[in-house]
Amino acid sequence: MKKPFKVKRKKPSYGVYDTYSILILLILTILLTGIFLMIDNLIVKFGSLIFFIAIFFFLFPPIFGSTNFAKMKLREKIINVAQPKENDVILDVGTGRGLHAIGFAKALEKCKVIGIDVWSQTSLSGNRMEKALENAKIEGVSEKVEFKNADARELPFLDEYFDVVVCSFVLHNIGKNWRKALKDMIRVLKTNGKLVIAEIGYGLFSKKNMIDALEKANASAIHFHSWGFGGNIISAVKTPAYRQRDDKK
Repeated sequence: MKKPFKVKRKKPSYGVYDTYSILILLILTILLTGIFLMIDNLIVKFGSLIFFIAIFFFLFPPIFGSTNFAKMKLREKIINVAQPKENDVILDVGTGRGLHAIGFAKALEKCKVIGIDVWSQTSLSGNRMEKALENAKIEGVSEKVEFKNADARELPFLDEYFDVVVCSFVLHNIGKNWRKALKDMIRVLKTNGKLVIAEIGYGLFSKKNMIDALEKANASAIHFHSWGFGGNIISAVKTPAYRQRDDKK
């Protein structure tokens, strides 16, 4: 008796972060392996080993973050921190292949989710709107999610339009104008709406700098939630003072 034919269900694909970092690590691994095999000097070998360990810990976060396990855990954490409600209007800034936009759409029966991006090819492999649309279809949420080509520094939405705004590892890719993008995210957020940001936790995006940037953009109730691997998940609420100051202009 023949076994029944099983149709394989296509799985969503959310890409690989920081492909250049992974390529650099691969090249360095090959180079340092060659040094170990060809050079007998123990000092050189020891130095190469220390250098490799340092580079590995620097590049490990984007590599680990590219695994499906890490992406699903991050998505779950961001949704839990955001605490969305039915009928919420949600914005995913720098949506890429739609990981978080689709996650929110799956978590709620009734909602409207918009994912925006400029779809840079350097920050995520295969980063195209078509991939986000395909993933939404596979996950069965096409009717609740839409994607738009838009710059995070100039969001094409009215003031106080969204109940929740999320932004996952995008600010460091924006560069020197990241504070402008942060301010515009709060502009489109409703008073008392929730902003959730996942970002690296050092340099320009240290805890001190993030608190300063959020407070200057008139956000309050700022909390840092543990994530690890050099990153933070930060939540904040848009305060009524933001609207009051804007009305006086």
